[in-house]
Amino acid sequence: MITRAMLLPRRTDIAERLESLRQEQRAQLASLRFTTLNWDSFLSLCQRYGCPGLAPADQGKLRPTQAENGPESAARRAFDSRNMEKYLRNIRAMETLARIEDDMATLAKHAAINARAGSAVVAAELVALHLGDCLLLGVPFEALTQIGLKIKQMSPFAHTFIAAYSNGYLHYGAPAEDYDKGGYEVTECLLAPEWQEEFEKNARQIFQSLQERQCSCR
Repeated sequence: MITRAMLLPRRTDIAERLESLRQEQRAQLASLRFTTLNWDSFLSLCQRYGCPGLAPADQGKLRPTQAENGPESAARRAFDSRNMEKYLRNIRAMETLARIEDDMATLAKHAAINARAGSAVVAAELVALHLGDCLLLGVPFEALTQIGLKIKQMSPFAHTFIAAYSNGYLHYGAPAEDYDKGGYEVTECLLAPEWQEEFEKNARQIFQSLQERQCSCR
């Protein structure tokens, strides 16, 4: 078994990402528009005409209506359809606003954690347990799939496995390339993108040390 201490950089981009989210939040708020519908009247119209964006097979049985073929009914349907589309745009904007609000709260939480630490780096430890052609690498974060696959490719051992959140918990360990794509894992994260390079460097050194031990035992 080998243990190796390392220092992983804390993220410093939270203020920038919060500002980007605020800009997106303002844009979504500005897109909201008044409609004559509320939730009940929207559902009623969906029963009558079907819900915009759904295929006919997904609509279920529509409620029969009277005088659907006259010019007045056609004009009314066009009016209702415009309001339904507008209402749906508002719903989608509100879904986005809810996600933004949650992301901002999560980023603020990690900013507070890093600020309380008073250090630009966080101490972490890797633990490697080697048995035959198998290697178990304990890491103090929840490594995303791409991280685990990269370690397997790097490893000289036939069977390499990663044990997440061992000897501590540093939230998610996301690939550096994912940070600009957004998503839950790179938001629920206190490490800077450069953590991956430092982690892989230390993993390589562990692999090298284990191989040297194997050679000396022969």
